[in-house]
Amino acid sequence: MKLLKTIVLSATLAVFSLTLVTSPATLTHAAQAIKVTSITVKSPSKPLTPTQTFQLKPTVITSPKGNAKITYSSTNTKVATVNGSGLVTAVSPGKATIYVSSGDKKTSAAINVVTSDHKH
Repeated sequence: MKLLKTIVLSATLAVFSLTLVTSPATLTHAAQAIKVTSITVKSPSKPLTPTQTFQLKPTVITSPKGNAKITYSSTNTKVATVNGSGLVTAVSPGKATIYVSSGDKKTSAAINVVTSDHKH
């Protein structure tokens, strides 16, 4: 009798698990990929001086709405670096472009670093 109850309980659990996994709502949601439709970012309004930081705040629009991974890179790390959170750090005088990418979209922010006595 115990063996029969165990088999019936196992079969019931297997059917319940199978129902959860193959639910159409779950499959539809999982198959819906987030697509980046646009990305924008603002450059600093004034030049930076060495050691000064500037937080990039990109605006990413996706379809359907959701969170998309954002990556950052600098064209000239001797002038300005950028970390994975979009924090730009001025290193030395010069110009650099920080590229901001998400999905197949890319934009950029112009970074101008000057010596502290030339800042306006």
